[in-house]
Amino acid sequence: MSVLFYERVFLLLVLTIVLASCVPGALAVDVTCESPPLVNDMCGFYSRCIEAHFPCGDDGYALGYGMKYCQRFSQYEGCDDDDWKSWVNSTLVCLQRSLVPVYDADCSSLSCNGIKSTAFDSHPTCYTGGGDVAPVDPSICFLPIKDQACVLKIIDPKDLIHPADIKQELATAEICVKQLAHSGLCNHLGDRVSDNCRYWRDRVSNTTATVTAMAGTQGL
Repeated sequence: MSVLFYERVFLLLVLTIVLASCVPGALAVDVTCESPPLVNDMCGFYSRCIEAHFPCGDDGYALGYGMKYCQRFSQYEGCDDDDWKSWVNSTLVCLQRSLVPVYDADCSSLSCNGIKSTAFDSHPTCYTGGGDVAPVDPSICFLPIKDQACVLKIIDPKDLIHPADIKQELATAEICVKQLAHSGLCNHLGDRVSDNCRYWRDRVSNTTATVTAMAGTQGL
């Protein structure tokens, strides 16, 4: 048999695998995926809904980032104050619900990189209680400084230096500066909010410098 025959057989197998792994509309009847988190399974939405709908494997966003950090944050015991618990719960719910449109989308319109991009774009908004200057939900911007340290302990170092992570960090820091300024509490020297103002202003400055350096390197 000719090489062309084997090439056609191979392409047919690949097409069969792709179609089997992603069937447009196949999971649309699963209403539990329409309003995450799932009952008695805080992080299952990523594997049972997003990954099941459009598999991207361990390196994809659903399993390699979303579910990984959902489990870490929900199980972390290093911070246990009420502010931390409220922020974690609210943020985990927001991050999952921001991906419902991905679950609803036709598979033909999706890609693993596209899912990751959509998810990362939602991070700053979810981290900051909606992203407005007056947050409607708990915002990372108002967490005590000791809780900010917990966030950094949970995240893998490699995920702190990836360009997409640096971009979301800068966006989050910029929102925080606006929220804290709008609150009027930045002028109260000595309290925790004043500390937060300095913390997030420094994050904006440092992250902006990193982004500028990266842009210069890429331009060489």
